[in-house]
Amino acid sequence: DMMWMIIDKNHIKHLNKKLLEKYTNQYWNKRIKGYGVGEDTRIASKSLNKFKPKNYKNIIMLHIFKDSPFNYIDRERIFSDYYEWVEKTLEILCNSEERWIVRTHPNAKRWGEDSEKIFQLIYNRVCLKMGKKPNIYLDKKKISNLDIFKSANKIVTFSGTPHIEAVCFGLKPIIISDVTLSVLSKKLVLKPKSLKEYKDLILNNENKDKFKSKKYESDFAKKILFITENTLSFSKQLKVKLININDKNIKLIKNLKKNILI
Repeated sequence: DMMWMIIDKNHIKHLNKKLLEKYTNQYWNKRIKGYGVGEDTRIASKSLNKFKPKNYKNIIMLHIFKDSPFNYIDRERIFSDYYEWVEKTLEILCNSEERWIVRTHPNAKRWGEDSEKIFQLIYNRVCLKMGKKPNIYLDKKKISNLDIFKSANKIVTFSGTPHIEAVCFGLKPIIISDVTLSVLSKKLVLKPKSLKEYKDLILNNENKDKFKSKKYESDFAKKILFITENTLSFSKQLKVKLININDKNIKLIKNLKKNILI
């Protein structure tokens, strides 16, 4: 169990409230402009296309398949891993009257993974099994996550950072495994306890208010986002960046030079 983003409930009580609010507001203003601390968030915030996602209402945020889904042990989640989650979700979407957007992880290629190819294999298997196609669109326009959160009605993620970002933008995400916010308060997210409940969250649109976050919840999520991205990692203090398998050697060399003890 290595989920560093899980925060102890008492942690916030020990922080200076005025300073936390001040730094949170400063960081949020930077982050919505695409200048977050994490490399993944900076990449996801940049739009490589001027297209504005007016019809991006229902979004599924994929993970990197080769990454471990077991960094946090959640015995109550309804799917064991990312593969099962994607397959069962596509089966459900075969019965959806709405179009759903599927987004690959922004750093998948740096991990050395062709997520689109893996997703296509699962998609083909579902089509063969169900005898029809899921109502989805695989996004390749590289639209900024920030633009998507502004227009979305539903966000689905297994356990990724988008769950916090969604609440910051006033939207309660559908999650599969426990995440930073669900550990702090079950009311901040929508975590299904059964496959039936998961289907209902995806297909049913009768109670749209259940997907909306209240202002105080969004404000709280912004504070948690600041804490997780600025105080739970030493990368900023060490002045290093994460190295992935497809990164160029020059990046690795720069990191080594910064950390060699003489």
